[in-house]
Amino acid sequence: MLEPKADFKNPPLFPLGRDIVFAWNFTDPQNLIMKPKNLTLEAYFDNTIITIATNLPGNTVNYTWPGANQISGTPIVTKIYTIRIFDDQVGRYGRLAGGYLETYIGLKIGLYRPGEYTPGKDLIPALCATCDFSKITNGVTGKLLPGLFIALITMMSTSVALW
Repeated sequence: MLEPKADFKNPPLFPLGRDIVFAWNFTDPQNLIMKPKNLTLEAYFDNTIITIATNLPGNTVNYTWPGANQISGTPIVTKIYTIRIFDDQVGRYGRLAGGYLETYIGLKIGLYRPGEYTPGKDLIPALCATCDFSKITNGVTGKLLPGLFIALITMMSTSVALW
């Protein structure tokens, strides 16, 4: 995959509604005895499949996924998706046969709705300014804070009096 660059640690993130350009090449075209007639480009996670393009001519090496199609098609949730490109003659799960194009699944991308993505939200606990940590502290923090505040004021007033 030439574009976007594959990075499994930090998959590229794309807001829905903007065009996304995919570009690839055939690394060993001389080994393709059975040239693909049509290609399909999909994004998937678990059992959810989003069709990006179908019936692309077999020699296609790039495709722009229009932002308008992302919004109007299959409902897309904020997730990390695997991009799959396959020869329609072989199918998405087809057995690899000598001379045919192997199904490509070497790219992961993140798709999100603008305004929904919060960096660090997948961390436990999530990083955010309004997080409720009572579930992980059993509510102890709320009980301790008033006492800590009084102790801090007492220490400050004692320090001022001694100074």
